[in-house]
Amino acid sequence: MFVVTGTFDHDQGKPSSIGRQIISHLGCEGINGGNLSELDLDFSQMDAILWMPNIDNSEDKIISRIKAKNRKLLLISSKRCVETEYRESDVVGRLLKTRSNLGIMIEKEELYRFKLLDPIGNIFCDTTDIEKLCHSLSQRVEFLLSLTRWPSLQIGDVQDFSISPEFLDIVRSYGDKFATFVNAINPNRFLGNAATRCSFGFPAQRQEERIFVSRRNVDKQGMSEKDFVEATLGASASNSATKVCYYGVQKPSVDTPVQLLLFDYYSDVHYMIHGHVYVKDAPMTKSKIPCGFLEEFSEVVHAFPRARNKNFAVNLRGHGCLVMAGDLEFLRQIELQGRVFPEG
Repeated sequence: MFVVTGTFDHDQGKPSSIGRQIISHLGCEGINGGNLSELDLDFSQMDAILWMPNIDNSEDKIISRIKAKNRKLLLISSKRCVETEYRESDVVGRLLKTRSNLGIMIEKEELYRFKLLDPIGNIFCDTTDIEKLCHSLSQRVEFLLSLTRWPSLQIGDVQDFSISPEFLDIVRSYGDKFATFVNAINPNRFLGNAATRCSFGFPAQRQEERIFVSRRNVDKQGMSEKDFVEATLGASASNSATKVCYYGVQKPSVDTPVQLLLFDYYSDVHYMIHGHVYVKDAPMTKSKIPCGFLEEFSEVVHAFPRARNKNFAVNLRGHGCLVMAGDLEFLRQIELQGRVFPEG
C-alpha cells in the first residue's frame, strides 16, 4: 500500500501528524505533504493506495482520475468531517462517486475519531486509536486483494430475444421495494440487478441455454426488455483466461460472473434477483464480499447444496440478498427488510 497524506500546494506543503502515524503503523511507503507536482504518480504500478491529501478546492481533483489510470487499483479515500458535519451516508455517497473501495471518515470531539467504511455501508472500525484503525485497514485491504474478478468481453451484436413480461413486472416491483429500504439511507446507490434463463429472459433469465442479465447501472424501478444483456462464460482467441462474454454495446452488471456460475450450478433455477436489502429469515453467508467477486459463488453454494434446491433466498453478509427461483410464484412470496446502516 502507498499513502498520500498531508497538505500539498504550490510551495513546500505541510506534513500531517496523523498521516505520519498512519504511515508508521502501516509500515508502508508514502508522501506526507509537499508540492502539487509530487502528486504526478504512476498509479498503474500500485495495487492499493490510501489517498488522504489536503488540497485546496480550487485545484484539480486528482482523485477523480485515479481509477481511470488503473481500474484494478484498490483505492482508499478519506473525508474530513470536522469543520463541516457529514453523515455516514454522505461519506458512502462520496466513495461511490470516486469509485473508492474503502473510506476513512474523520471526525473530532475531544479526540479525532476514525471510521472505516465501504461503499455498501459496512463499518469495519470506529476508534480514536490510529493503530487500531491501521490494523483494521490492513486486514480489509489484504482480504479485498485476495478476491477474484473475471473481465468482460464484447463478442458480437445483440441477437433477437424476449424477456417474460411477468418477470419484468416482478423485477420492477422489487425495484420499488428496494428503493423504499435503500433510498431512505443511501440514495446514491443503484438497486441491485436481475437475471434469467427460460423461454423468455430478464435481469438474469435463462432462455433455453441463453442467459440474460440486467445491464450495468440501470434503475430497476423502470426496467424494460432493452435493459437486458445476453451473457455467457468464455475466452477470447488470444487469451484462454475465463471472461464474461456479452452481446451488444451495453456491459452486463458487475455481478454477472457469479450469476452465470450459479445458473450453471443450479440447473432448475430460472430467475435471479439481487438487491442491497435482506430477506427476512434467510440464511446468511459468512464473509463480507463486494459485488462481482467470484468467492461469493462458493459461499452461496455452501449454504445451499445443489441437490435439494429450486426456490431459495440467501442473504449476502454486509451486501444484500440473492433470490433464486425455478418459478415466478416464489419471487412473489419473498419478504424483504432493510439492512442496518452502517452495518458492523
